[in-house]
Amino acid sequence: MGKFCKLCFIVCCCMLLFGCSNRQKPLHLVTKISVTDEKGVTRDFTQPQKMETILYYLRGLDTLGRPKTDPERIMGESYRICLEFSDGGQSIYRQRANRFLSKDSHPWQMVDPKKASVLRPLLEALR
Repeated sequence: MGKFCKLCFIVCCCMLLFGCSNRQKPLHLVTKISVTDEKGVTRDFTQPQKMETILYYLRGLDTLGRPKTDPERIMGESYRICLEFSDGGQSIYRQRANRFLSKDSHPWQMVDPKKASVLRPLLEALR
């Protein structure tokens, strides 16, 4: 399939998904993603393909309930993932020890360690 055909397909899908709805709220589009690790190293992503990869990663993390232990006391990798939106808003995810996730300062939730451990290699691949 050529680039033009792919683009037409994407435009048609967007029109079907967003053009015919009666949304009251404006659509939030992610314009930038910043990921900061436990060492304070920040990586910024603005290219759509790279941002899409990180967004798919976040969507794939199913929460498994509240932890019985305090994630702040557990040693391990930690990340702060900040999504910046076209309307100026932002959403912040915190991941800790490849087992815990918090969104926008809500209580920590447990996540599958196998899925969460993909973040470091994913970030390395996106360099």
